Amino acid sequence: MARQPEGSPVTERLLADYDYDAIQTCAGDGSCSIACPVDINTGALMKHFRHLEHSPTAERVAAELAKRFGAVERAARLGMAAANGLATVLGAGAVTALTDMARAVVSKELVPRWLPNMPPAARARLPATKREGAVGVYFTSCVNRIFGRTASRERRLSLQEAMIAVSARAGSPLWIPDDVMGHCCATIWHSKGYDKGNAVMANRVAEAMWRWSDGGRLPIVCDASSCTLGLTSEIIDYLTPQNRERHAKLTIFDSIAWAHDRLLPKLPVRRKVAAAVLHPSCSVNHLKLTGKLHALAAALADTAVTPVAAGCCAFAGDRGLLHTELTRSATAEEATEARSREFDAYLGSNRTCEIGLNLATGRDYESFVFLLERSTRPAAGLEA
Repeated sequence: MARQPEGSPVTERLLADYDYDAIQTCAGDGSCSIACPVDINTGALMKHFRHLEHSPTAERVAAELAKRFGAVERAARLGMAAANGLATVLGAGAVTALTDMARAVVSKELVPRWLPNMPPAARARLPATKREGAVGVYFTSCVNRIFGRTASRERRLSLQEAMIAVSARAGSPLWIPDDVMGHCCATIWHSKGYDKGNAVMANRVAEAMWRWSDGGRLPIVCDASSCTLGLTSEIIDYLTPQNRERHAKLTIFDSIAWAHDRLLPKLPVRRKVAAAVLHPSCSVNHLKLTGKLHALAAALADTAVTPVAAGCCAFAGDRGLLHTELTRSATAEEATEARSREFDAYLGSNRTCEIGLNLATGRDYESFVFLLERSTRPAAGLEA
């Protein structure tokens, strides 16, 4: 590129190829920094490049969406429900074809593709909880407020119900704030390089967590590992000085740490499955919780397996909906291991990653919280 004259078609082609080969198909998860001996995070560079591609108008729109995220969240959930209904009538392939047409007209970087294994929409109403007597604040992530369980299990416990039940059983009841809807870890904006929207949501959620936790008195528990990473570290650079000071006084647990440290020691495991396979997501690796996730699985199964090839699934929030070829490539080796034998449980801690692994393997990956709740439940009511 340095040798090319101004207006060179070679430079233009190289830049066009680079946009797809690097910027748009980088998961942006920073797993490269874990492997790199000097912690170089190429994902951060790609997010910066995405930011440079945004016009001022696009940045303003992203910021407005952050301010009105409650409405965006409701629209996403309703859209999921409508598309699932259409898929039931016409077939998933027809809905995929419709979204592919929209992607061709609008943009492959904005319009998500409907996947054949899309779960139903999450329930709009969250379980009722009480602040009085609660020992922690349950921040249920927007991905878990939008994506529900696999269709075959839609009548069973939701993730929020399972988390509340097992926490109460361990003597550590959680409270879901009445106004949790519309709050997010800001990763949606961060991963796409929308700095203004990121700042809006980062400060909004930091202020809410400060208020919900009674000034840091109560710990915050998050049920999606990528969101925990966002809440604990990625929002910090976008906070005002006051909110950064408040954030430093917060205690934020990922569901893995909460279950391992606070719940499992107080819960008798009444029944185990024979074998479980885990997917430690990239955020679990960043949070250094891989060992605790394996320990949880080992307590709930006679055999717990973490595939040798386990790594980032590259679903990366919505990358797996925009570029299915990325997730297919990233999960190929891990999926082969997971399909090499039958397991009784396929465990994760991040809903979109679970959808990606489900697509790659044909197996029903879901949060470890469900197995923890079921394995420690008294005999009555096992059908849930």
